[in-house]
Amino acid sequence: MAFSQALAADPPTPAWSPTTSAAEDPAATAQAKADAKAKTIDQAKADAKAKTIDKNLRAQGYKPINDNGTVRYCRNEQQLGSRFQRPVCGTPEELGIAAQIGKEATETMQRVNGSQRTCPTGTC
Repeated sequence: MAFSQALAADPPTPAWSPTTSAAEDPAATAQAKADAKAKTIDQAKADAKAKTIDKNLRAQGYKPINDNGTVRYCRNEQQLGSRFQRPVCGTPEELGIAAQIGKEATETMQRVNGSQRTCPTGTC
């Protein structure tokens, strides 16, 4: 087996590199501080939203379960026409979508049933 030798030359250094000290570029330092502050504010808002969602789901009877690093909420619901209960689990996003679909279906049914109660001629 033969090995070839190659001489390595140092790569040319760019005008600005991550190794440049912050003291050399005050605009970059100010921008980095502003980015860090914005990131902290965004993180605080996300934490508050997650805490509110957690509180609402717990009030509905869900319990948080860690499923391979994913937080899922589960509760037991009785099956229609049976005395047996089955677990219902989902992520907060999935449960939110399911609640929204249920709400829209209820509103649609109420609209349809409400329109059948009124007489079209008004002589009921």
